[in-house]
Amino acid sequence: MFKYLLLTASLLTHSYAFAASDIEDVQKQLDSFKQTSDAQYAPTTLSRVEAYLGAAMLARDSEKADDVQAAIEKAQLTLHEAKNNATRFLIQYDKLLSLQAATKEAVSLSADDTHPINGSNKQRLLDEAEIAFQKVIRSAEKGQINVSQQAAVSAQAAYSHVLEAVLPSLIEQTAEILADAAAKSG
Repeated sequence: MFKYLLLTASLLTHSYAFAASDIEDVQKQLDSFKQTSDAQYAPTTLSRVEAYLGAAMLARDSEKADDVQAAIEKAQLTLHEAKNNATRFLIQYDKLLSLQAATKEAVSLSADDTHPINGSNKQRLLDEAEIAFQKVIRSAEKGQINVSQQAAVSAQAAYSHVLEAVLPSLIEQTAEILADAAAKSG
C-alpha cells in the first residue's frame, strides 16, 4: 500500500512538473512571438493566450492536472491562431501597411508642423490615422470582414490626408536642398 502511495505521489509530482514545463514552454513561445513585429496584428488573441496561461498556472497551483493540460492546450491553440491572424493580416493589408510606413517616414522628414489648409498638426493627423488603423486590426482579428474593409478604406483616407498635409513642407525642403546644392556647385 505504501509503495502504491509513493508511486502515486511520484506520478502526481511528475505530471505537475511536466505541466509546469509545458506552461513555461508556451510562455517562452508567447514571449518570443511578442518580440516580433507581427504580434501587433493579433493583440486580442495574445491576451487570450495570456489568460489561458494564467488559468493553467492557477490549475497547477490547485493540483488539477486535467485543468492544467486543458488550459495549456487552449493556450497553444490560441497562440497558433494569433500567429495565423498576424500572417493573414500582413498578406491582406500589405498595401495599407506600405502606405502607413511611407506616411510615417514622410511625417518624420517633414519640418512643417502645420497643415496648410486647416492648421492641423501633422502628428495629430497621424495619430488619427493610427486610430483608424487599429480599428482595422481589431475588426480583422475578430473576423469582421466587412467592418475591417471599411476601416481599411478609412485608414487609407486618413493616411492620404496626412501625406497631403506634409507634402508642401517636403517639397519646400527638397527645393531648399537643391538650391543649396546648386549654390555650392556653381
